[in-house]
Parts: sequence; C-alpha cells; structure tokens
Amino acid sequence: MSAIAFLAPDPDGYALIDIRDSDSAQPLRAVFPVSREDFAQVVAQTEAELGPRWAMLRTTPWMQPLISAGVYLAKAHVLSLAQRIMHRSPMASGQLADFDLEHPVAGCWTH
Repeated sequence: MSAIAFLAPDPDGYALIDIRDSDSAQPLRAVFPVSREDFAQVVAQTEAELGPRWAMLRTTPWMQPLISAGVYLAKAHVLSLAQRIMHRSPMASGQLADFDLEHPVAGCWTH
C-alpha cells in the first residue's frame, strides 16, 4: 500500500493531517488535528508506520519542529515550490501563470 499524507493548518489548533491511499485516494484514517506539542511525535509515528509521501503548501511552519525533534521525511512535496518551478517552465501554459495555490482561480485548468 502506498500512502500520501497532506499537512494543512488547523484553524482551531496547529495542524490537520489527511492520510489517503495514493492509488484510490480513499482515506486511510479520518482527518485528524494535531497539537504543536504532539506534532513531531505523530509525524514520526506516521512516517514509521506508513512511509507516506507528504504534501504541504510550504515548509513553514512544519519543518522546523520536525528537524528540531530529529524527524526526517523520506518523501515530501512542497506545492508552492512545484508551482514556482512550473511557472518558469517553457512547457507551462499561459493559464498556469494565473494559478495561485493559496487563491485558486476557478476554472483555470479548463481549456
């Protein structure tokens, strides 16, 4: 089984983690909140159990607490970095230049 874990800010706390099967996108666990105090331990445990690909919009605020606790992610995708790379790619369409991960434009991927 291959898993992907999405990290997102929790408006009521520190982080939300959504873990899904990479092939079917079916949830492997219910989305769950994690406090700042438990964050590194929960991520380390998830990394050990599932070895997921982690996806996050940016590394802030996630990576500093993980590095400080000695937790390293084997596979991680930083979506804002991917966006910057694609913006500079000659293969990117003009529509991609209008796409902002934090404020997606409705219908920007349609032709």
